[in-house]
Amino acid sequence: MQWISRRRFLRDAVAMAPALALAPGVQAASAWLAQGSATRDATRDETRDETRIAMRIATPDRAGAESVLALGIKPVGAPSADFYREMGGTPDLPAGIPSVGPPVEPNLEVLKSLAPAMIVTGTIAQSTRRMLARVAPVLNLDIYTGEPGAYGRAVAEFRRLAGVVGRSAVAQSYVSRLEADIARAATALRARGDRPAYLVTLDDGGRTMTVYGRNSIMYDVMEMMGVPNAWDGRTNGFGFMPVGVEKLVAHPDADLIYVNYGLDTSAALGRLRASPFWNSLPMVRAGRVHPIPLFDVFGSLPLAGPFAANLAAALSNGEGRHG
Repeated sequence: MQWISRRRFLRDAVAMAPALALAPGVQAASAWLAQGSATRDATRDETRDETRIAMRIATPDRAGAESVLALGIKPVGAPSADFYREMGGTPDLPAGIPSVGPPVEPNLEVLKSLAPAMIVTGTIAQSTRRMLARVAPVLNLDIYTGEPGAYGRAVAEFRRLAGVVGRSAVAQSYVSRLEADIARAATALRARGDRPAYLVTLDDGGRTMTVYGRNSIMYDVMEMMGVPNAWDGRTNGFGFMPVGVEKLVAHPDADLIYVNYGLDTSAALGRLRASPFWNSLPMVRAGRVHPIPLFDVFGSLPLAGPFAANLAAALSNGEGRHG
């Protein structure tokens, strides 16, 4: 991976979790754009110029890029295309967008050269957002606050961003389609009942995993689909917690859903297959271990649609897999 490994991202996310407040530039961005909208009774050329300037948005992290792309705006700068793809970012990042460096340390010189009117973030630490505000006003999608209700905040922040950039109608249509898609996915699981499920990523060593629970968007989507999340322990501000695989014994009746990260996941499963403990787990013996395609577990609202569809597909498949 070109910029940052998933393991390093998890480590940095743990460190960043306590500092999840808005950056100082947010109010400035809203005021700047509001001032612009007040002058839109000027000539058509001036309106077009203003819109062009307002759409010069840089998105140094995936969460920001995903929401901007979902509104139909191509950012002037974004994370590395390889990093975005390998971490499951959605929608697809168009080709040709300049990389502004790793989210944990964006390249300020590159950002300045792109002359953005606004910078949109979602998972970048407050201290880094203060530095970004020297380049342009920062609008942070305030999703991962360490409190329950991440999906509702993702919707609200998506709409807030849309209002700032003049795309409220686009956001309304997007949210309506998304929630219809989640409802259809839930219908496909109606016959399954209310058996809980763990959602995890498996570490390549085969002894530990990252479990996703409260404070994550996925937790709320699972609730909307009638699938209780089996993890009832603590999570951090981003809705995850690194734990040992032995924690799976707490709910032996649960399904296990693991995110497929390719080679890392294959390495983990190879080690787990040789483990008597793993093979004794009721969910493994009963074939209730299911892969789910890669998606951005730390993304913004757009992650909810692919997650819901793939969760429904995994759990409606009667043949569970060990890997």
